[in-house]
Amino acid sequence: MRVMILGAGYNQLHAIEKIKSMGHMAVVSDYSLDSPGKRLADVRCLASTFSYEETLAAASGTRIDAVYTTGSDQPVYIAAQVSERLDLPSNLNPETAYMVTNKQAMKKRFREAVIPNLDSQLIDASTGEDEVRIGYPAVLKPQDSQGQRGLFLIRSYEELQEKLKETLATSREELALLESYYPSDEITVSGWVRDGKAKILSVCDRLRFADEDKLGICVAHEYPSRHYAVHEGQILDLTDRIVEAFGIEHGPIYFQMLIGERGLIVNEIACRIGGAFEDIYIEKCLGVDIAKIQILEALGQDCEEEYKALQNVAFPSGRHLAVELFFARPGTVTETSSRQELLQIPGVVDANAYYRVGDTIEETRTASQRAGFAILCAPDRDALEKQVDTFYRTARLLDETGANMILRRGTKV
Repeated sequence: MRVMILGAGYNQLHAIEKIKSMGHMAVVSDYSLDSPGKRLADVRCLASTFSYEETLAAASGTRIDAVYTTGSDQPVYIAAQVSERLDLPSNLNPETAYMVTNKQAMKKRFREAVIPNLDSQLIDASTGEDEVRIGYPAVLKPQDSQGQRGLFLIRSYEELQEKLKETLATSREELALLESYYPSDEITVSGWVRDGKAKILSVCDRLRFADEDKLGICVAHEYPSRHYAVHEGQILDLTDRIVEAFGIEHGPIYFQMLIGERGLIVNEIACRIGGAFEDIYIEKCLGVDIAKIQILEALGQDCEEEYKALQNVAFPSGRHLAVELFFARPGTVTETSSRQELLQIPGVVDANAYYRVGDTIEETRTASQRAGFAILCAPDRDALEKQVDTFYRTARLLDETGANMILRRGTKV
Protein backbone atom coordinates (compact mmCIF):
# COMPACT_ATOMS: atom_id res chain seq x y z
CA MET A 1 0.00 0.00 0.00
CA ARG A 2 1.04 3.62 -0.50
CA VAL A 3 1.51 5.55 2.73
CA MET A 4 2.15 9.29 2.44
CA ILE A 5 4.02 11.04 5.23
CA LEU A 6 4.04 14.83 5.36
CA GLY A 7 7.56 16.01 6.11
CA ALA A 8 10.89 14.51 5.15
CA GLY A 9 13.25 15.90 7.77
CA TYR A 10 15.30 14.07 10.37
CA ASN A 11 12.23 13.78 12.61
CA GLN A 12 10.49 11.71 9.94
CA LEU A 13 13.34 9.32 9.05
CA HIS A 14 12.35 6.62 11.53
CA ALA A 15 8.74 6.71 10.33
CA ILE A 16 9.80 6.44 6.69
CA GLU A 17 12.00 3.46 7.53
CA LYS A 18 9.08 1.91 9.46
CA ILE A 19 6.70 2.30 6.51
CA LYS A 20 9.14 0.47 4.25
CA SER A 21 9.92 -2.22 6.82
CA MET A 22 6.19 -3.02 7.00
CA GLY A 23 6.17 -3.71 3.26
CA HIS A 24 4.48 -0.48 2.16
CA MET A 25 5.58 2.17 -0.32
CA ALA A 26 6.77 5.36 1.40
CA VAL A 27 5.37 8.43 -0.36
CA VAL A 28 7.21 11.43 1.06
CA SER A 29 6.07 15.01 0.61
CA ASP A 30 7.53 18.39 1.55
CA TYR A 31 8.67 21.64 -0.09
CA SER A 32 12.36 20.71 -0.46
CA LEU A 33 14.16 18.78 -3.20
CA ASP A 34 16.91 17.45 -0.94
CA SER A 35 15.29 16.64 2.42
CA PRO A 36 17.01 13.66 4.09
CA GLY A 37 13.81 11.62 4.06
CA LYS A 38 13.52 11.86 0.30
CA ARG A 39 16.69 9.81 -0.06
CA LEU A 40 14.80 6.91 1.57
CA ALA A 41 11.44 7.40 -0.12
CA ASP A 42 9.91 5.21 -2.81
CA VAL A 43 7.89 8.15 -4.17
CA ARG A 44 8.89 11.81 -3.74
CA CYS A 45 6.44 14.72 -3.91
CA LEU A 46 7.18 18.43 -3.93
CA ALA A 47 4.46 20.12 -1.89
CA SER A 48 4.42 22.39 1.14
CA THR A 49 3.26 20.57 4.26
CA PHE A 50 1.46 23.82 5.16
CA SER A 51 -0.58 23.81 1.92
CA TYR A 52 -3.81 21.83 1.66
CA GLU A 53 -4.08 22.45 -2.09
CA GLU A 54 -0.53 21.34 -2.90
CA THR A 55 -0.72 18.31 -0.61
CA LEU A 56 -4.11 17.25 -1.97
CA ALA A 57 -2.77 17.43 -5.53
CA ALA A 58 0.28 15.34 -4.59
CA ALA A 59 -1.84 12.79 -2.71
CA SER A 60 -4.34 12.48 -5.54
CA GLY A 61 -1.61 12.15 -8.14
CA THR A 62 0.11 9.30 -6.31
CA ARG A 63 -3.10 7.40 -5.42
CA ILE A 64 -2.23 7.01 -1.74
CA ASP A 65 -3.96 4.72 0.76
CA ALA A 66 -3.11 6.79 3.85
CA VAL A 67 -1.66 10.18 4.80
CA TYR A 68 -0.30 11.29 8.17
CA THR A 69 2.59 13.12 9.81
CA THR A 70 4.86 12.68 12.81
CA GLY A 71 7.18 14.95 14.76
CA SER A 72 5.70 18.10 13.21
CA ASP A 73 2.75 20.29 14.26
CA GLN A 74 1.15 22.04 11.32
CA PRO A 75 0.87 19.10 8.86
CA VAL A 76 -1.54 17.44 11.33
CA TYR A 77 -4.30 19.73 10.08
CA ILE A 78 -3.39 19.28 6.43
CA ALA A 79 -3.36 15.48 6.80
CA ALA A 80 -6.82 15.52 8.39
CA GLN A 81 -8.22 17.71 5.59
CA VAL A 82 -6.72 15.56 2.83
CA SER A 83 -7.92 12.37 4.52
CA GLU A 84 -11.47 13.70 4.66
CA ARG A 85 -11.40 14.89 1.04
CA LEU A 86 -10.07 11.54 -0.26
CA ASP A 87 -12.19 9.44 2.12
CA LEU A 88 -9.15 7.92 3.83
CA PRO A 89 -8.90 6.73 7.45
CA SER A 90 -7.91 9.41 9.97
CA ASN A 91 -7.59 9.61 13.74
CA LEU A 92 -8.68 13.26 13.68
CA ASN A 93 -11.45 15.13 11.97
CA PRO A 94 -10.47 18.52 10.52
CA GLU A 95 -12.26 20.45 13.29
CA THR A 96 -10.22 18.80 16.06
CA ALA A 97 -7.05 18.96 13.97
CA TYR A 98 -7.53 22.72 13.54
CA MET A 99 -8.02 23.26 17.28
CA VAL A 100 -4.76 21.45 18.12
CA THR A 101 -2.71 23.29 15.48
CA ASN A 102 -4.04 26.86 15.77
CA LYS A 103 -3.02 28.44 19.07
CA GLN A 104 -5.92 30.86 19.32
CA ALA A 105 -8.50 28.13 18.65
CA MET A 106 -6.67 25.94 21.15
CA LYS A 107 -6.80 28.61 23.84
CA LYS A 108 -10.48 29.27 23.18
CA ARG A 109 -11.19 25.59 23.86
CA PHE A 110 -9.01 25.70 26.99
CA ARG A 111 -11.09 28.59 28.34
CA GLU A 112 -14.38 26.88 27.50
CA ALA A 113 -13.27 23.70 29.30
CA VAL A 114 -11.71 25.63 32.24
CA ILE A 115 -8.27 24.13 31.57
CA PRO A 116 -5.54 26.28 33.19
CA ASN A 117 -3.56 28.16 30.54
CA LEU A 118 -1.80 31.48 30.02
CA ASP A 119 -3.70 34.68 29.33
CA SER A 120 -3.33 35.98 25.78
CA GLN A 121 -4.72 38.33 23.14
CA LEU A 122 -4.58 38.70 19.38
CA ILE A 123 -2.72 41.72 18.00
CA ASP A 124 -1.54 43.26 14.74
CA ALA A 125 0.30 46.42 13.70
CA SER A 126 -2.83 48.50 14.33
CA THR A 127 -3.07 47.49 17.99
CA GLY A 128 -2.45 50.62 20.04
CA GLU A 129 -0.35 50.73 23.18
CA ASP A 130 -3.43 51.35 25.33
CA GLU A 131 -5.11 48.28 23.79
CA VAL A 132 -2.42 45.84 24.97
CA ARG A 133 -3.79 44.23 28.13
CA ILE A 134 -1.02 41.62 28.59
CA GLY A 135 1.64 42.87 30.98
CA TYR A 136 5.35 42.82 30.17
CA PRO A 137 7.40 40.76 29.88
CA ALA A 138 5.20 38.85 27.44
CA VAL A 139 5.69 36.22 24.76
CA LEU A 140 4.92 37.03 21.12
CA LYS A 141 4.18 34.04 18.89
CA PRO A 142 2.44 33.17 15.61
CA GLN A 143 -0.86 31.34 15.83
CA ASP A 144 0.13 28.55 13.48
CA SER A 145 3.87 28.06 13.23
CA GLN A 146 6.28 25.54 14.75
CA GLY A 147 9.91 25.04 15.78
CA GLN A 148 9.88 28.27 17.83
CA ARG A 149 9.83 30.34 14.63
CA GLY A 150 8.68 33.90 15.26
CA LEU A 151 8.76 33.44 19.04
CA PHE A 152 10.06 36.40 21.09
CA LEU A 153 10.19 37.60 24.69
CA ILE A 154 8.80 41.14 24.64
CA ARG A 155 9.53 43.79 27.31
CA SER A 156 7.87 46.89 25.90
CA TYR A 157 5.38 48.16 23.34
CA GLU A 158 8.26 49.44 21.21
CA GLU A 159 9.83 45.98 21.15
CA LEU A 160 6.43 44.49 20.32
CA GLN A 161 6.11 46.72 17.26
CA GLU A 162 9.69 45.90 16.24
CA LYS A 163 9.21 42.09 16.36
CA LEU A 164 5.62 41.81 15.16
CA LYS A 165 6.43 41.88 11.44
CA GLU A 166 8.94 39.04 11.83
CA THR A 167 6.42 36.97 13.79
CA LEU A 168 3.66 37.44 11.23
CA ALA A 169 6.09 36.53 8.43
CA THR A 170 6.15 32.96 9.82
CA SER A 171 2.34 32.68 9.85
CA ARG A 172 -0.60 32.30 7.48
CA GLU A 173 -2.70 34.37 9.89
CA GLU A 174 -2.96 38.17 9.94
CA LEU A 175 -2.94 38.35 13.74
CA ALA A 176 -0.26 37.24 16.19
CA LEU A 177 -0.67 36.01 19.75
CA LEU A 178 0.66 37.98 22.72
CA GLU A 179 0.79 35.75 25.79
CA SER A 180 1.65 36.19 29.46
CA TYR A 181 5.20 35.14 30.33
CA TYR A 182 5.35 32.44 33.00
CA PRO A 183 8.79 31.65 34.50
CA SER A 184 8.60 27.89 34.85
CA ASP A 185 9.96 24.44 34.21
CA GLU A 186 8.37 22.52 31.37
CA ILE A 187 7.25 18.92 31.03
CA THR A 188 5.96 16.92 28.07
CA VAL A 189 3.30 14.25 28.27
CA SER A 190 3.37 11.64 25.51
CA GLY A 191 0.70 9.01 25.17
CA TRP A 192 -1.93 7.30 23.06
CA VAL A 193 -5.68 7.63 22.94
CA ARG A 194 -8.04 4.81 22.09
CA ASP A 195 -11.81 5.16 22.19
CA GLY A 196 -11.41 8.49 23.98
CA LYS A 197 -9.23 7.09 26.80
CA ALA A 198 -5.63 8.22 27.20
CA LYS A 199 -2.71 5.97 28.12
CA ILE A 200 0.34 7.97 29.22
CA LEU A 201 3.61 6.47 28.01
CA SER A 202 6.12 9.07 29.18
CA VAL A 203 6.40 12.32 31.13
CA CYS A 204 9.68 14.13 30.50
CA ASP A 205 11.39 17.28 31.65
CA ARG A 206 11.77 19.51 28.59
CA LEU A 207 15.04 21.41 29.05
CA ARG A 208 15.50 24.65 27.12
CA PHE A 209 18.12 27.24 26.26
CA ALA A 210 18.56 29.75 29.07
CA ASP A 211 19.21 32.52 26.50
CA GLU A 212 16.13 34.70 26.10
CA ASP A 213 16.85 35.16 22.38
CA LYS A 214 16.44 31.38 21.98
CA LEU A 215 13.15 31.32 23.86
CA GLY A 216 11.50 27.91 24.05
CA ILE A 217 14.10 26.00 22.01
CA CYS A 218 14.51 22.54 23.52
CA VAL A 219 17.99 21.13 24.17
CA ALA A 220 17.07 17.85 25.91
CA HIS A 221 14.29 15.67 27.27
CA GLU A 222 14.80 13.64 30.46
CA TYR A 223 12.63 10.72 31.53
CA PRO A 224 11.05 10.35 33.99
CA SER A 225 10.31 13.95 34.92
CA ARG A 226 11.59 15.10 38.30
CA HIS A 227 8.20 16.76 38.78
CA TYR A 228 6.06 13.69 38.23
CA ALA A 229 5.97 12.39 41.80
CA VAL A 230 4.62 15.70 43.12
CA HIS A 231 2.22 16.51 40.28
CA GLU A 232 1.15 13.00 39.21
CA GLY A 233 -2.53 13.42 40.03
CA GLN A 234 -2.86 16.78 38.30
CA ILE A 235 -0.96 15.59 35.20
CA LEU A 236 -3.25 12.59 34.84
CA ASP A 237 -6.38 14.67 35.46
CA LEU A 238 -5.41 17.41 32.99
CA THR A 239 -4.53 14.85 30.34
CA ASP A 240 -7.97 13.22 30.63
CA ARG A 241 -9.73 16.59 30.63
CA ILE A 242 -7.90 17.77 27.51
CA VAL A 243 -8.69 14.56 25.63
CA GLU A 244 -12.38 14.93 26.49
CA ALA A 245 -12.53 18.68 25.82
CA PHE A 246 -10.99 18.41 22.34
CA GLY A 247 -12.89 15.27 21.38
CA ILE A 248 -9.73 13.25 20.80
CA GLU A 249 -10.86 9.67 20.10
CA HIS A 250 -7.75 7.93 18.75
CA GLY A 251 -4.07 8.41 18.13
CA PRO A 252 -0.96 10.00 19.61
CA ILE A 253 -0.95 12.94 22.01
CA TYR A 254 1.87 15.28 22.98
CA PHE A 255 1.04 17.86 25.67
CA GLN A 256 3.36 20.56 27.00
CA MET A 257 2.76 21.78 30.56
CA LEU A 258 4.49 24.45 32.65
CA ILE A 259 5.28 24.21 36.37
CA GLY A 260 6.01 27.41 38.31
CA GLU A 261 4.82 29.47 41.27
CA ARG A 262 1.22 29.37 40.02
CA GLY A 263 1.30 25.59 39.75
CA LEU A 264 0.67 23.44 36.70
CA ILE A 265 -0.50 25.27 33.56
CA VAL A 266 -1.09 23.82 30.09
CA ASN A 267 1.10 25.51 27.48
CA GLU A 268 0.21 23.81 24.19
CA ILE A 269 -1.08 20.46 22.98
CA ALA A 270 -0.61 18.39 19.83
CA CYS A 271 -2.11 15.22 18.38
CA ARG A 272 1.09 13.75 16.98
CA ILE A 273 4.16 11.85 18.06
CA GLY A 274 6.58 14.38 19.53
CA GLY A 275 9.55 15.91 17.78
CA ALA A 276 12.10 14.69 20.34
CA PHE A 277 12.26 11.25 18.70
CA GLU A 278 9.55 9.81 20.91
CA ASP A 279 8.86 7.18 18.24
CA ILE A 280 12.42 5.89 18.72
CA TYR A 281 12.90 6.10 22.48
CA ILE A 282 9.44 4.76 23.35
CA GLU A 283 10.14 1.74 21.15
CA LYS A 284 13.79 1.11 22.09
CA CYS A 285 13.69 2.08 25.76
CA LEU A 286 10.08 1.50 26.83
CA GLY A 287 9.13 -1.39 24.56
CA VAL A 288 6.16 -0.29 22.44
CA ASP A 289 6.34 0.45 18.71
CA ILE A 290 4.17 3.57 18.40
CA ALA A 291 5.48 4.30 14.90
CA LYS A 292 4.00 1.00 13.73
CA ILE A 293 0.72 1.65 15.54
CA GLN A 294 0.37 5.02 13.85
CA ILE A 295 0.88 3.53 10.40
CA LEU A 296 -1.63 0.75 11.06
CA GLU A 297 -4.17 3.30 12.29
CA ALA A 298 -3.54 5.56 9.30
CA LEU A 299 -4.37 2.60 7.05
CA GLY A 300 -7.40 1.65 9.11
CA GLN A 301 -5.90 -1.76 9.88
CA ASP A 302 -6.15 -3.96 12.96
CA CYS A 303 -3.90 -2.97 15.88
CA GLU A 304 -5.15 -5.27 18.63
CA GLU A 305 -1.82 -6.92 19.42
CA GLU A 306 0.01 -3.60 19.34
CA TYR A 307 -2.64 -2.01 21.58
CA LYS A 308 -2.13 -4.79 24.12
CA ALA A 309 1.60 -4.07 24.23
CA LEU A 310 0.86 -0.37 24.61
CA GLN A 311 -1.53 -0.90 27.51
CA ASN A 312 1.04 -3.08 29.26
CA VAL A 313 3.72 -0.38 29.30
CA ALA A 314 4.52 0.49 32.91
CA PHE A 315 4.80 4.19 33.68
CA PRO A 316 7.18 5.17 35.10
CA SER A 317 9.08 2.17 33.80
CA GLY A 318 12.04 2.19 36.20
CA ARG A 319 14.40 3.10 33.36
CA HIS A 320 15.95 6.52 32.85
CA LEU A 321 16.68 8.15 29.54
CA ALA A 322 17.79 11.39 27.96
CA VAL A 323 17.19 12.69 24.47
CA GLU A 324 19.99 15.15 23.71
CA LEU A 325 18.92 17.62 21.01
CA PHE A 326 22.28 19.26 20.60
CA PHE A 327 23.09 22.52 18.87
CA ALA A 328 26.40 24.11 17.89
CA ARG A 329 27.98 27.55 17.90
CA PRO A 330 28.65 29.24 14.54
CA GLY A 331 31.57 28.07 12.41
CA THR A 332 32.64 25.88 9.53
CA VAL A 333 32.80 22.13 10.13
CA THR A 334 36.20 20.50 9.57
CA GLU A 335 35.58 17.23 11.43
CA THR A 336 32.55 15.46 12.85
CA SER A 337 31.67 12.23 14.62
CA SER A 338 30.04 9.69 12.32
CA ARG A 339 26.78 8.03 13.31
CA GLN A 340 28.70 4.79 13.87
CA GLU A 341 31.06 6.57 16.29
CA LEU A 342 28.17 8.14 18.19
CA LEU A 343 26.51 4.75 18.59
CA GLN A 344 29.66 3.42 20.26
CA ILE A 345 29.40 5.91 23.13
CA PRO A 346 28.22 4.14 26.33
CA GLY A 347 24.45 4.27 26.80
CA VAL A 348 23.63 5.58 23.33
CA VAL A 349 20.82 3.59 21.66
CA ASP A 350 20.43 5.90 18.67
CA ALA A 351 22.08 9.07 17.42
CA ASN A 352 22.92 11.13 14.38
CA ALA A 353 24.86 14.27 13.50
CA TYR A 354 23.34 16.46 10.81
CA TYR A 355 26.23 18.64 9.67
CA ARG A 356 29.00 17.39 7.40
CA VAL A 357 32.56 18.55 6.72
CA GLY A 358 32.47 21.86 4.88
CA ASP A 359 29.04 22.92 6.19
CA THR A 360 28.68 26.36 7.73
CA ILE A 361 26.75 26.61 10.99
CA GLU A 362 24.94 29.86 11.74
CA GLU A 363 23.75 31.33 15.03
CA THR A 364 20.87 29.32 16.48
CA ARG A 365 17.51 31.00 16.00
CA THR A 366 15.03 28.11 15.68
CA ALA A 367 14.69 24.46 16.68
CA SER A 368 15.27 23.42 13.06
CA GLN A 369 18.96 24.30 13.45
CA ARG A 370 19.79 21.28 15.61
CA ALA A 371 23.21 19.80 14.99
CA GLY A 372 22.01 16.30 15.85
CA PHE A 373 20.48 14.09 18.50
CA ALA A 374 21.35 11.22 20.82
CA ILE A 375 19.13 8.94 22.90
CA LEU A 376 20.75 7.48 26.02
CA CYS A 377 19.24 4.87 28.36
CA ALA A 378 20.40 3.93 31.86
CA PRO A 379 19.13 1.96 34.88
CA ASP A 380 19.15 5.02 37.18
CA ARG A 381 19.59 8.80 37.14
CA ASP A 382 23.21 8.80 38.37
CA ALA A 383 24.25 6.43 35.60
CA LEU A 384 22.36 8.53 33.07
CA GLU A 385 24.15 11.71 34.15
CA LYS A 386 27.51 9.98 33.69
CA GLN A 387 26.48 8.77 30.23
CA VAL A 388 25.39 12.26 29.19
CA ASP A 389 28.69 13.68 30.42
CA THR A 390 30.63 11.05 28.47
CA PHE A 391 28.59 11.79 25.36
CA TYR A 392 29.45 15.49 25.38
CA ARG A 393 33.11 14.78 26.10
CA THR A 394 33.24 12.33 23.19
CA ALA A 395 31.05 13.72 20.37
CA ARG A 396 32.94 15.93 17.92
CA LEU A 397 31.93 18.80 15.65
CA LEU A 398 35.16 20.72 15.11
CA ASP A 399 35.78 24.11 13.51
CA GLU A 400 38.86 25.42 11.65
CA THR A 401 40.75 25.92 14.93
CA GLY A 402 40.05 22.38 16.12
CA ALA A 403 37.60 23.60 18.77
CA ASN A 404 34.42 21.63 19.44
CA MET A 405 31.35 23.63 18.36
CA ILE A 406 28.80 21.40 20.14
CA LEU A 407 26.83 23.18 22.83
CA ARG A 408 26.17 21.10 25.92
CA ARG A 409 22.51 21.71 26.58
CA GLY A 410 22.95 25.30 25.47
CA THR A 411 26.30 25.85 27.20
CA LYS A 412 29.58 25.85 25.31
CA VAL A 413 31.76 22.83 26.04
